[in-house]
Amino acid sequence: PDREVAEESWKTYQLRNRSVIVDLFMGQLKSTVVCPNEKCGNVSVTFDPFMYLTVPFPRRSTRRVTVHVVHNAPRSVKSYVVVVEARGGCGELMEKVAEMAEIPKDEVIIGEVYKSKIFRIFTNEHKIDSIRPSDVIVAYHLPEAKGTKETEVIEVPVLHGRRVETEDGRISISSAVGLPLLVLLSDKVTKAQVHKEIKSKLQRFLPSDPEALKDEWYPDIRVVDKSGQRLEDDGPMADDNAEAKIEAGHNLVLVWSNQKVFKHYLAASNPGKWEKLGAQAMKGLTVYDCVEQFCKRETLSKNDAWYCSKCKGFQQATKKLDLYRCPEILIIHLKRFVQRSAAYREKISEFVDFPIKGLNLSQYVVASSGDEDAIYDLYAVSNHMGGIHGGHYHAYARNHITNRWYLFDDSRTREVNINSVRSSAAYVLYYQRRH
Repeated sequence: PDREVAEESWKTYQLRNRSVIVDLFMGQLKSTVVCPNEKCGNVSVTFDPFMYLTVPFPRRSTRRVTVHVVHNAPRSVKSYVVVVEARGGCGELMEKVAEMAEIPKDEVIIGEVYKSKIFRIFTNEHKIDSIRPSDVIVAYHLPEAKGTKETEVIEVPVLHGRRVETEDGRISISSAVGLPLLVLLSDKVTKAQVHKEIKSKLQRFLPSDPEALKDEWYPDIRVVDKSGQRLEDDGPMADDNAEAKIEAGHNLVLVWSNQKVFKHYLAASNPGKWEKLGAQAMKGLTVYDCVEQFCKRETLSKNDAWYCSKCKGFQQATKKLDLYRCPEILIIHLKRFVQRSAAYREKISEFVDFPIKGLNLSQYVVASSGDEDAIYDLYAVSNHMGGIHGGHYHAYARNHITNRWYLFDDSRTREVNINSVRSSAAYVLYYQRRH
């Protein structure tokens, strides 16, 4: 019986490896190998110790990405669910969004919006697997700015801030709200042209009834850098023909005083209210998907052929792994670095969701083992930022007394929000068994 063989195998291992490491970190796998020769049918069952699980990513050929499109012309704003190659680049995403939204490809700029700010702008070089299922992706229809060869066209985010100023003249854009806009401006643009460009983009979200806008509704414009430091000392941007002096890296913050009109904008620009077109959204990848892939039955390659003692020859047998004995401390290594060919290695940057509390592996544990109640809580995550040729490591860890999470980055340590723990940089997960 499995239980007797597994127990004997475990005791034999402990004779040579008795330590607190074994007691806390070591588990046991059941390996079942079946000979493919129908006349043979040999089945080999072994029980092997493990210190951590290296779980692979399921191979997906395609992926669905939801993109919210902000059109240049006044028309209904829509969301599209776009099917793209899972391992491809964002260039394909731009092409398909342009095709579905009937926009010229060279007039589409796609970015990620986080906390009502434009967090990053995608280029053709960005990978699709760097986009998490929870990311808010927005495409802006921006016809080419009418610049000349002497002028440089820059992308300028337009944020919506509350009228909150500090003593040093800062406007807090950390409390930005609503959907940010994006404008293309030349480096020689006048302040009047900036006002005209922003007003035209705002009006598509506002009531068409003139009575609704009869009061003064237009917000003040402030120029700030990325940190929120105001760059104009004389108040809001004037509406005149003076040069605006806007540079790359600057943001425009709209400070609304007419809250009634601003509420119209917030309601109309909420992506959750937009009509969704295209394919249905796909469930994001989870750590359960990776564990299931680890336990999935596979056929061995010729290079990994198994020697069958009954056939007396090497066979491309089928092999299946199951959890048999679960450790007190479970370490899950996400296999982000893979060898695609003899000359090509790749890092998979796809976001993998994992539970902070209540990781339940019971369905992957052999029923006869008597170890079915395998529930774990996360206490640390090791992260890798970078690519195949280099990068940087840091870690998140939970204080077991206060249950607060902290970032450990070289010599720096600080408390973080629990939502920061889950990211596409997660590389090694550390769980403690619940009792």
